[in-house]
Amino acid sequence: EYQLKEAWTWELQALCRGRYVAGSRIAGGEFESVRKQILSSHRPAESTSEDVASMRHKMRQAHLRDDALKHGPGGMVDIEFVAQLGLLLNGQKHPQCLDHTSTPRQLQALLEIGWINRPQYEVLSGALSSLTRARHLRLLCGERNPVDVEETMAGEVCAQVLGITPPG
Repeated sequence: EYQLKEAWTWELQALCRGRYVAGSRIAGGEFESVRKQILSSHRPAESTSEDVASMRHKMRQAHLRDDALKHGPGGMVDIEFVAQLGLLLNGQKHPQCLDHTSTPRQLQALLEIGWINRPQYEVLSGALSSLTRARHLRLLCGERNPVDVEETMAGEVCAQVLGITPPG
């Protein structure tokens, strides 16, 4: 009831990534059913978009000095927010886009329903793959120093889709 009627948008964003990981298969099936019911509920596009953009702005301010690969403009979090916004805005009309909890698969589903176009998809999925690989390599090698992220098209695409100030 809370998730359906009272949850804040950021809580619904988290549910976009939510997945069953332990317990009985029956409980997992019930969780997935409730997850899809919640994410396929109608929500106003304008206020949902504003909420997601506002949350992204707050997170960016809180993580100004953190890992640029993850938190910088066009970084992993920006791309995740694009996917989450797409699911929240399209889950009712296109429930098939709710079948996935990983960002790469969500982006593919959003391409298939036409919410993002092929060039946007190529930029976002390519950037996410490269950023993930770079971040994992850095973590495996024990690198703790901040990394500067070149401005990429991902920053521009994320800014456009999320309605936030573009990088630069």
